[in-house]
Amino acid sequence: MKRMLLVEDDDAMRKLIRQRMGDSYDIVETGDPTEALGLALEAKPDFVILDLMMPRFSGLELCQTLSSVSNTQQIPIFVISGRAAVDHRENCLNLGAKDFFEKPIDFDRLKKSVDVALTQPTKERRSEPRIRLKVILKLIGTGKNGKQFELLTATDDVSVGGFLARCIVPVEAGAVVEVFLVNRDGESPVGKAEVRHVQWPGLAWQTCGFRFVYKSGAWIL
Repeated sequence: MKRMLLVEDDDAMRKLIRQRMGDSYDIVETGDPTEALGLALEAKPDFVILDLMMPRFSGLELCQTLSSVSNTQQIPIFVISGRAAVDHRENCLNLGAKDFFEKPIDFDRLKKSVDVALTQPTKERRSEPRIRLKVILKLIGTGKNGKQFELLTATDDVSVGGFLARCIVPVEAGAVVEVFLVNRDGESPVGKAEVRHVQWPGLAWQTCGFRFVYKSGAWIL
């Protein structure tokens, strides 16, 4: 049975989630968000359900922490909130969450989303440190439709060997793009990078992980 870590400070909501999902998953839970990272390291859950608004430690902060620590960054996170998705969904997804659900929770959709995440192949754990840094880039490549594109975007994080960036043009893993650094002085070529993975494909907030194939110019690290 797959294991869920439930982080929710409302007793009634934790009880409801146990009732609706306890038959399908082994549930480890806490009402104290400060315990969540320790439980994630100790219990090694297959996924996390996380309330967005909690005292002392916001769900956004915890989502970012779990997505940044090497031992927990591969665990799918599903955020639940009584606040409208239009206000918080994109922030949660940008910080590493797999999906966002408004309360009252649509448990059928939640279970389907969890099942999809758990059947996806696990990404390789990052072998080098990444830095959360906004860098303006121009990418030139070929989309899934076979047409060439030229896209101005910004990174979410960077490393010596690659970067994570929003890519509104539909692309496939394995595609190679030309990369240019953009600043007030103009553009400078960096090299070529391969699309290693695509998060939330086909959506407006689609994000891609890129790995440099080679570098012909200076990179920021």
